[in-house]
Amino acid sequence: MKQFFSIVSALLLSGTMFAQTIAIDGANADWSTVPMLTEPGVGPVVKMVVPQDGLTLPEGTAYALMVEGDHEKILAGYPVIYTDADKNNETGMVEGETDGRKPWFCPSMGYDYQMATWSTGSLFGQNETGSVREICIMQEAFSGVAFDGTISAWLTFDWGQLYIPTAPDTEGWKWSENSYHPMYVNPYTYADLKGTHAAAGAYATHQALAPGATLNMKNAGSANDTLLWASWTVELTKPAAYVVNADVTSTNTATVDLYLVDVATNKVVATFVSADVWAPAGSAEYGEWDLSAVPAGKYMLKMKNHAAWSEMVLSSITLEEKATDPTGVEDVRTNTKATKLIKNGQLIVVRDNVQYNILGAEIR
Repeated sequence: MKQFFSIVSALLLSGTMFAQTIAIDGANADWSTVPMLTEPGVGPVVKMVVPQDGLTLPEGTAYALMVEGDHEKILAGYPVIYTDADKNNETGMVEGETDGRKPWFCPSMGYDYQMATWSTGSLFGQNETGSVREICIMQEAFSGVAFDGTISAWLTFDWGQLYIPTAPDTEGWKWSENSYHPMYVNPYTYADLKGTHAAAGAYATHQALAPGATLNMKNAGSANDTLLWASWTVELTKPAAYVVNADVTSTNTATVDLYLVDVATNKVVATFVSADVWAPAGSAEYGEWDLSAVPAGKYMLKMKNHAAWSEMVLSSITLEEKATDPTGVEDVRTNTKATKLIKNGQLIVVRDNVQYNILGAEIR
C-alpha cells in the first residue's frame, strides 16, 4: 500500500497529469495554459477548446471560445462563429439548407453553422470593458451536421466589420482567398522545447500558410513571405542555451527566426534572429539561442522568416541543448592559464604549477 501511494505521489509531482477547468464568467485566468490560435505575441488573441482528457468544461460543451483584444468591434459585442463541423467544404449548410456554403474569404471552408450567443443552450460572459469575451457552444446546437470532437472556425464581429483570422481584402490581397484556411480546433498537448518540432505538428499557422507535412513559406513568392508564421505548443523544462537546426529546402536565402511567447500573457519573452543560410537542401544549423534566463513554463514557439523571396519549405525545427564542458569545471578567465588533467582517476586543475581538486582545494 505504501508503495502504491508513493507511485501516485510521484505522478502528481511529475507534472505529467493535465488538469484545467474553464468557466464561462468573463475572466481569462482559467485560459492561462490554453494555446492561442492567432499569431502568438500579436493581438487580438483567440483561444478555443474542445473536450479532451484533463479539461473540465460545462456539461454538454462542444467547444468554448475566449477572445481578448481592444479592437472597437470586440469591445462592442460578441462574435458570430462560422463553424465547420465536418471539415468538408462540399457539405456546408446553414439553417437547414443543403447547398454548400463557402465564404468568399475562405472557399476551402464549408461552414455548417453560424453560431453565437443565440445558439441553443449557449453560455457567454464578458469582463467589465468587453475586452475579454467567452462563449460556450453546446453539442445540442449541432442540429444538422453532428459534432464529432473537432471543428474548424472563423470569427466575424459586427457581420464582417472585423474578421479573425483577417480576411484577404483587409490584408490588401497579399494572398489569394484560395490560399486561406480557417482555424482548426483540436485537442492540444505540450512537447518539450528540446527536441524536434515537425511541420505536421504545428498547432496553428498564418491563414495563408497551409498546414501539412511541410510548410510552404514560398506561397506568395514575394516579400510577403516574411509575414507568414507557424507556431508549436512547447514547454521549456530546462532554461539553457540551445542550438537551432532546421530541415529546410530553398533555392534562395532561408532563415528561421524564432519567438518564445508566454501562453498566459501573450508576451514575447525571447527572440532568436536566425543566420542567413544560402540555398539549404536539408538540415542545417541556424545559430544558438540562449534561454538560460527564461523561466521554465508553457510557451508558444513561433517561427517566421525574415528573408524576402526565400522560396523556403520547412519540414522541421530542432532545438538541442548546447554542449557544456564535460568535466563540469568552470574555466575562470584570468591572466594565468589553467589546465586540467586526470591523475589516478581524479580530475586535477593546475594553475601556476599548483594542483587543485574539483572543489578548489589545493593538493599538497
